[in-house]
Amino acid sequence: MKKILIFSTDYLPHIGGAEIAASHVAANLQDDALCVLITSRMSASLPRKEKIGAVRVHRIGIGIRFDKFLLPFFGLIEAWRLQREESFDAVWVMMASQASVAAAFFSFIFPHVPVVLTLQEGDEEEHLHRYVLGNRYLYRLLIRPWYRFIFHRAKRITAISRYLLERARRIVPEKELFLVPNGVDDVFFQRVISKKTSSQKTILSVSRLVKKNGLDILIRALVKLPSEFFLVIAGEGGEKKSLQDLTRSLSLDARVAFLGAVPNADLPALYQKADVFSRPSRSEGLGISFLEAIVSGVPVVAPLVGGIRDFLIDRRTGIVHASDDPDDLVRAIREAVEDDSLRACIIENSRNIAENYRWKKISEEMRKIFFSN
Repeated sequence: MKKILIFSTDYLPHIGGAEIAASHVAANLQDDALCVLITSRMSASLPRKEKIGAVRVHRIGIGIRFDKFLLPFFGLIEAWRLQREESFDAVWVMMASQASVAAAFFSFIFPHVPVVLTLQEGDEEEHLHRYVLGNRYLYRLLIRPWYRFIFHRAKRITAISRYLLERARRIVPEKELFLVPNGVDDVFFQRVISKKTSSQKTILSVSRLVKKNGLDILIRALVKLPSEFFLVIAGEGGEKKSLQDLTRSLSLDARVAFLGAVPNADLPALYQKADVFSRPSRSEGLGISFLEAIVSGVPVVAPLVGGIRDFLIDRRTGIVHASDDPDDLVRAIREAVEDDSLRACIIENSRNIAENYRWKKISEEMRKIFFSN
């Protein structure tokens, strides 16, 4: 049986694109590949070791947010110990982040183990400036070398979108680069179009509540929509309070529902009740929630930023609106909901691209990348 060592700064039960990708690929490869994952603990309620699905998880730290900064050193020590026990055939690095530094040093000690880096992050590299209070000189001196370290140590690099693939090409044009998107859980492919019993129009946004996802734009757009339009937001994040304050200041409390974190198993029901999906992102690596909406048969409206360009074709697979523009977002939402022929066209076309995002297909692509010579 082949063995893969995964480095990921965070992991389940915390949910993000990278965490979901690692769990699904491991599940699809479990008959002939063992997956062991090193991550930061970041919560005292999480055990140091456990098995989640097909993944053996080893957590580093004492259970606080600072644990991720311990990964470059203590993650390397744990990886060294595990390598003596398991003798891994490949290393898989989820994103260029704290865990990737440990993986890069691991590759120096065990150069015969090929390293595969997967780019998932939606933020621009400049987002890392926050670690040095926005000082560009300190960023170039202290942060950028570590961020790019794994790019140079990886044998192969995969990216979930062409946008991220181009980022890798600018940094390491000589590397083997592969476009491998994230997938969508099979449960979202089971479309059940329910009949509406009311005139209410539901806008759904499944999103981390962070500035880059542009939910403030969506809330401002809701003010300009007729009163039968309601907004449902599923997700948590640091911007939650400011978004709730904005909602109250615009007298929208009765038309906006903040659901908090919603378990994956409950998401299909939310999509089935939605008339349109919107997340007016300011930047985006790919956006698994957009794909879940498309696969579920819900028209998507979004700006053409980052990896969204890979799947959103205006008036064919969704409706494009201008970035940071509530007025144009209003126009896009109304078209998606009120233009029946356009809506039917978008839903039908979405069926044609859905098969590209099945995890089984994606996992087979990753298998070839892990174990090819």
